[in-house]
Amino acid sequence: MTMILHGSSISPFVRKIMLALAYKGLSYELQPLNPFVEKELAQKRHPMGKVPVLEHNGQSIIDSTVIAHYLDDCYPVPPLYPGDAASRAQIRWLEEYADTRLTSLIGGVMFYQKILRGKILDKDIDEEALELCIEHHLPPVLAYLEEQLPEQAFVTDQLSMAEISLWSVCRSGW
Repeated sequence: MTMILHGSSISPFVRKIMLALAYKGLSYELQPLNPFVEKELAQKRHPMGKVPVLEHNGQSIIDSTVIAHYLDDCYPVPPLYPGDAASRAQIRWLEEYADTRLTSLIGGVMFYQKILRGKILDKDIDEEALELCIEHHLPPVLAYLEEQLPEQAFVTDQLSMAEISLWSVCRSGW
């Protein structure tokens, strides 16, 4: 049975799952769902009206982190959370940090102001909010990540949800 991923690749959380599925070599069908435009449909798929939602074997799996763990449970090779318990804890922490703190700045401020407000809604951009984010809030977050990540390669000996999650959010900033 083909997996169906509901969402839009503009979402870092949907993009995260698209990358996880690709890494595992799993085929899926992307069903476009914009929770800002299709609020009623999104609410039917996810109790909080969010994306992504993965349909697989008659089940709806919600939340990108839950979906990633589900994929690892169903298809353990290659693992999204490789290594020993300490390595997996570090991967989970970096995934959480990307999903919360990094997303709040890159998605919640930069993407929202420049793309959503400025381009899609054709509204004025809050330049002060952008400057505050770029000059004051983002630098310590990036400095923290730089301390946590190895200079080369991956958090463990292979690609993991840490790298996938961080890239998915940073892509929104590009």
